[in-house]
Amino acid sequence: LDPGTPYLLWFQPMDVHAPYCPDALDDGAFIASSEVPFAPEGTEAEQKAAIEAAYEAASAAEADALTSVIRAFYAEQVLGVDRALEAFLAHLEATGRFDRTVVVLTSDHGETLNDRDSRRFEHGGDVTPELVQVPLLIFGRGLAACEVTCAMENADLFPTLARAMGIAAPDGVEGQALQDGCRSWTRSAWYGPMETILGVQ
Repeated sequence: LDPGTPYLLWFQPMDVHAPYCPDALDDGAFIASSEVPFAPEGTEAEQKAAIEAAYEAASAAEADALTSVIRAFYAEQVLGVDRALEAFLAHLEATGRFDRTVVVLTSDHGETLNDRDSRRFEHGGDVTPELVQVPLLIFGRGLAACEVTCAMENADLFPTLARAMGIAAPDGVEGQALQDGCRSWTRSAWYGPMETILGVQ
């Protein structure tokens, strides 16, 4: 691709998901394999079964230790993605594209890692802060530094990026450009299981 050619690249790594099996390259940065009380290999279903069996047989202290292991696995996976992003940004710099690129780092969801002693992992089924409050970082040469401290949603990305590039978002597009400031509504402070919110028994 010629450095002057406009492009859009969607990069969605799936590493930071169950089954929590970090790459060998990162193994040991947060935890050593010898410290793991269950087999981290296998399919997602097999690993879930191993985790559930370990919790079932665990005392309260052992359950806390197991949670620490799983969170360390998660951190290993995040580290692997971080290294991949570092290599990608270095490639943009080396090929002369970085100065002409706006980079957006965000997520479509967070992850539950036994938060509030729920013994639940992954995502889905609940609407809780660790699942719906995700990071958002937008950077590129020529963009003014600012911090948005109010509630926003991923639908705001398109009008925000269009505004940054001097393009008018089409009528009817969902979302609000972050350059326009905070929304008129405020985020609810109440969260709970999806079945409670939807009234499903």
